[in-house]
Amino acid sequence: MSHAMSRSGLRLPGLTIFFSSACIMILEIVAGKLIARHVGMSLYTWTGIIGVLMLGISVGNYLGGKTADRFAALPTLALLFFLGACSAAVILPLNYLSGLVVPFLTLPWTARIVLHILFVFLAPALLLGMIHPVVVKWALDWGRETGRTVGSMFAWGVMGSLIGTFLTGFYLVTVLGVSAILFLSALGLAALSLLFWILSKKRGAASDDTQQEAVSSSLPATPPRWFHFVPAAATVFLSNAAFMRFELAMMRVAAREFGGSLYTATTVIGVVLAGICLGNYSGGRIADRWRDRSNLTVVFTAAALAVALSPFMNRLLAEARTQSWLLSDLSWPTQIFIQMSVVCLVPCFFMGMVSPMVARRLLQHEDHPGNALGLLYAWGSVGAIAGTFLSGFFLIEVLGSIPLTLAVALALALTALPYGWKRISALPGLISTAAIFCLFLYTLPNFFSYSFGLGYRSAEDPTVVYDKESLYSHITVVTDDEETSLREIRLDRLAHSRIDLRDPLLLLYEYEWIYEGVLDAHTRPGEPVRAFVIGGGGYAFPHYLMGARPGSAVTVAEIDPAVTEAAYAAFGLPREHELEIYDLDARNVVSDMIQRKEKDPSFQKFDYIFGDSINDYTVPFHLTTLEFTQALYTLLTDDGMYMFNMIDVFDSGAFLAAMVKTCRQVFPHVQVYNSGRLAHTRDTFVVVCSKGAAPLSDISPKLRDRYNYVGELLPDERLDERIAGTKAPLLEDDFAPVENLLAAVVRAGRSTRGERHLRFAQRYLAQHQIAKAERHVDAALEIYPAWYEAHEVKAQLLALKQDGRASIESLKAAIPGNPHPERAWQALAFALNQEGRKAEALAAWQRCVELNPHNVTALYNVGVLYGEAQQLSRAVEAWKQALALQPNHEDSLYNLAVAELMMGEKEQARERVEKMKARGYQVDQQLLEALDE
Repeated sequence: MSHAMSRSGLRLPGLTIFFSSACIMILEIVAGKLIARHVGMSLYTWTGIIGVLMLGISVGNYLGGKTADRFAALPTLALLFFLGACSAAVILPLNYLSGLVVPFLTLPWTARIVLHILFVFLAPALLLGMIHPVVVKWALDWGRETGRTVGSMFAWGVMGSLIGTFLTGFYLVTVLGVSAILFLSALGLAALSLLFWILSKKRGAASDDTQQEAVSSSLPATPPRWFHFVPAAATVFLSNAAFMRFELAMMRVAAREFGGSLYTATTVIGVVLAGICLGNYSGGRIADRWRDRSNLTVVFTAAALAVALSPFMNRLLAEARTQSWLLSDLSWPTQIFIQMSVVCLVPCFFMGMVSPMVARRLLQHEDHPGNALGLLYAWGSVGAIAGTFLSGFFLIEVLGSIPLTLAVALALALTALPYGWKRISALPGLISTAAIFCLFLYTLPNFFSYSFGLGYRSAEDPTVVYDKESLYSHITVVTDDEETSLREIRLDRLAHSRIDLRDPLLLLYEYEWIYEGVLDAHTRPGEPVRAFVIGGGGYAFPHYLMGARPGSAVTVAEIDPAVTEAAYAAFGLPREHELEIYDLDARNVVSDMIQRKEKDPSFQKFDYIFGDSINDYTVPFHLTTLEFTQALYTLLTDDGMYMFNMIDVFDSGAFLAAMVKTCRQVFPHVQVYNSGRLAHTRDTFVVVCSKGAAPLSDISPKLRDRYNYVGELLPDERLDERIAGTKAPLLEDDFAPVENLLAAVVRAGRSTRGERHLRFAQRYLAQHQIAKAERHVDAALEIYPAWYEAHEVKAQLLALKQDGRASIESLKAAIPGNPHPERAWQALAFALNQEGRKAEALAAWQRCVELNPHNVTALYNVGVLYGEAQQLSRAVEAWKQALALQPNHEDSLYNLAVAELMMGEKEQARERVEKMKARGYQVDQQLLEALDE
């Protein structure tokens, strides 16, 4: 056929690329779930998967291009899909064998991971990568406009990747195991092989060859091939590298804003691919209409500017979500989608235009279009590999996500210049390059310090004592506004651990209280234990174990070495310690331990294993499965215990139910504590698994007396109801849809409607808009009547309205369930004292001291109230305790001097006054005169 193919005629090539691209994305997503049982899910695992798949695709693109020029399309596609089906079918046995190959088991984990992935996934990636250039060459042979055809094929491919991502992430992994998904993929590839074999028999190979000859004979002579190919290859290399760097940077930005949930990752990927798809389609059409090379200058400049503006747009949308009730009241996935669409869609649209425009320019000078397209695809894949590895292993950690984004913009702006340097279109490119370069410098530390207002640098926060972007997350350590010794470590803005530097043995999180309570009930307090902690975080609990139980042998698996360094630098962990720390995925550490146990009969098992690896909605699925739990069981002593904390909402409770059901398959005794939150709100649960009977019913009352703990040990009947009601699956290496089990929780977001009402109430309170604040806090209390934070805000509003009595009642209502009971009692004590209710105020201050013996403010006020009650000896005792903790406490020094003078201890009083003078404190003249008498 010499006539142009009808518009519908490109559907078969387009659908072919669509399906092969979808298969590649399905393979990429399930690859991690498949190999995690053998090699874990560290940074090396997922970058290895991306790198090996892109390597295979790149080589496949090159070979596919050569194949496309030599052989007819239909029989070639039949063969490639058949070989692809075979390679997909053998992934499961190859993965199993790779986990058993003895030479692999003796290698360091990094080499073992890379070789495992190469062995399992290189062949299917290569074969699927060959399909694209064959199909595009097939479509071009029909004589349609080159740019439009190439752009459409690129767009079909990206659309397939998009659908493959969403289909797998949101559906397939929720209903099927990895084995079933791979089997269906192989079946689909085999079906396509059969389809193309039938089509090749019907049409015959001659028609393809004839078309190729017709196209080839019509091409004019061209200069040396490298003259046009080298600039084209360099352009797509730089474009794809920039695209991957931008995508990875935006993943980090999104995780910092929204957390690392399934919705965050898939939304960013979806929006990015949608932008690329639209850009591919539009770029092909533009390439056919305007063939001037300066078009690429315009596109690259627009892409550079859009990328450079993305941090500003992100800040703008983030502020709009917090300021606008309309936006903040939308569901969490909708908020993520809106913000990421505004931030990512336009930059990716312009970057997506590049490849079809470059391909169109190259093909008008080529007499072997299949080979040229294959090489172009291959260089694009190599660029994507370079962008992934350079960002994943270096740039994000060194620069940070925002400077990396501007570095991408700068690279795009520089790439624009060679295509228009002789034309007037180069002027905007030069101006853009200079502006972006200045903005890039603006984001770097120690350059300019005022760029945070536009979203290019974080605002200077005096409470931040440590700030570091690691290969895994953004790590900050912050101090408390009032008690600077209190510190909190945050990973992507999510609180992970708290510690009081004055007393590392003081546990501040509820799940740690439960760990301590179970530990003390099962092993005599102070007695050393052998423990394994999965997830170091801020190392608060491992640090506690070493101090509270001297001589203990504690092993910690923390995947991110930067978190360990943060604990050393700013979280009170001494560099000289007896902890055994592995900066590895816990699955790797457990695998090594089991090997040592099998080889060494003297291997010492653990008394306790503590899990602290589930951070917010970021769930390492491979640490939740039946197989991993069975491995932990073998590492425990005969009466050993495994405890871990997790997050869920009890009323939905699918994740909690699945975890309990899975643990019950391994451990004979499984019990669960909650933290006392309302059943329809997010709560922290601690699952306690034991080999032997462990009566734990008396732990909750003990914790209530010691820490004001308000949770409870959940009855087995309630857990059974949750398991039955949610139809909880058994979590296995082949099927563990933990992200989807938490989907109902994530959809509500980190804040429920009641929490959003409270946030707006707090904002209006800060602005002294009392009526608006009261309306929102009342709405929050209507949803959650026992919510301590809402009662605290209500108390502040009532105090501003001069209703002290009602304010005190709200402060009392804020104490039950308050995770910071000391602060709650302190606020109540101040309010009671202000209302003249001295006896009640004294009791409240004494409760503060019981909760925290280091509270200087509470000790001082206890002394004041005893002094007012003429109980000077007790007042003196309280002030002396305050001075023992804070020798420079001026008010305690003064009051103690006055009290000692009143008690006839003039010399001691004089010593206090001399200390005050030495420190430059002002001394009351009457006190000085009394001492001189």
